[in-house]
Amino acid sequence: QLLYVTRSGDVKVSTPRDGFREVVVMDGYLAAIVALIVTTRFVNCQQETYTYTDDCMKLAFKVSADITYPQTNGGNKTVLVKGYNFSDDVFTSCQGGQASIQIDWEAYIFSLDFLIPGNGNTWELSTIEFEYITSDNPDFDNPSIDGDTLETNVTGINNISLGNSYSCEDGVSFNLTGNRSVVILRLSDLKLQAFNFTKHREFGKAVTCSVIPRPFDQVIYNDQNHSCIHVRIQLNSILITYKNTSGVSNTATIKGSEFSIANHFCQMQGNSRTANVTISWPSTPSYNLSVLFSANYKRGSQGWEIDGIVFQYHTKGNHDFVAPVEESATLSYSEEFTDNSISLTRSYSCDATDDYNDYKFQAKKSNSSAKLKFSVLQLQAFQFSNPKNGTFGSAVKCNAVATPTIVPIIVGSALGVFVIALLIAYVLGRLRQWSKKSSGYQRL
Repeated sequence: QLLYVTRSGDVKVSTPRDGFREVVVMDGYLAAIVALIVTTRFVNCQQETYTYTDDCMKLAFKVSADITYPQTNGGNKTVLVKGYNFSDDVFTSCQGGQASIQIDWEAYIFSLDFLIPGNGNTWELSTIEFEYITSDNPDFDNPSIDGDTLETNVTGINNISLGNSYSCEDGVSFNLTGNRSVVILRLSDLKLQAFNFTKHREFGKAVTCSVIPRPFDQVIYNDQNHSCIHVRIQLNSILITYKNTSGVSNTATIKGSEFSIANHFCQMQGNSRTANVTISWPSTPSYNLSVLFSANYKRGSQGWEIDGIVFQYHTKGNHDFVAPVEESATLSYSEEFTDNSISLTRSYSCDATDDYNDYKFQAKKSNSSAKLKFSVLQLQAFQFSNPKNGTFGSAVKCNAVATPTIVPIIVGSALGVFVIALLIAYVLGRLRQWSKKSSGYQRL
């Protein structure tokens, strides 16, 4: 609680979480008495550094979270919470190349999972989980949910040799999407190490962080100011194969940064729904990524579809390319994006851990091709649970909607073999019956 005196001499008491909200107002002559009472009840709510050490892991960091949650009035609100007054009760496990720790403070639970991957020589931070409770929690203002549990796969804190630590003073951010809320989790003054220690319970040689950019996140509204498209992307890499002036195929490796919306279109009239969005980068656009959406309610469709993705690049004055033949190329995604429509109010999501995260593009009138790999890709169109802010609905993973081309080939081949075997068996059976009827004497 905080004690402050107004210009008129009145003394007010408030809680720091709610700002200077008036709880008690009294005459200035009672200030000394109130000060004595309040200071005995003072609680330190400053952000604290959390530390933990055992034979399996060693941690040190500050944690904070921006939580965007739905309210009873239909809107959304974002609250910033910071980790302090951590509980002494810590739940840990460490066995078989896997380790985890669960930390809690107040109404918040925070979990980290560590892993030794298949090579057995390195460790990584694999997943982060965050849980919060809104009931009797003064951080939340008229929430419409009791809380949420959110989880994300971590990229970028991996391939760290056993015996070494990971350090990031500036901190890293993680985006977590739950059923009805979104959390941006930040770890600052971060030091981590798992499994092996070169010295007993001391941090080993530090692998310092590189700046991990936040995903590009944009909501596009229609003429009625309702959410039409929500796009959230972070490109890991792009591999472009192109011909140079000597006729030799070259490969350019591109990184995605400084994204912006070049143009967009959204039509939501009657039963027809069509939309597209084009994202460009860098500040002088050399690369464009266009996504096409559609839905048709008249045919009884209960979902939306991604009709296609088009990738375009320009080589003129672009130092990513060496003596290219073409000044530009337009490439289309070479396969059907989704086999089935995605249910209304749900989103499509694909990240670095998914099997179908390599998107291959091919040009129709040239030998150029490209492979895009996303660290984060999440899309949604037309209908949202909250049309005012376009919060993502529960995600349909790309593994669930993508069907690799090898699957229908295998199924078709197996079916063809079965039909041929069935025909052979039928012919052999008929020949055997004819042979029996033709042998010996026949009854007159």
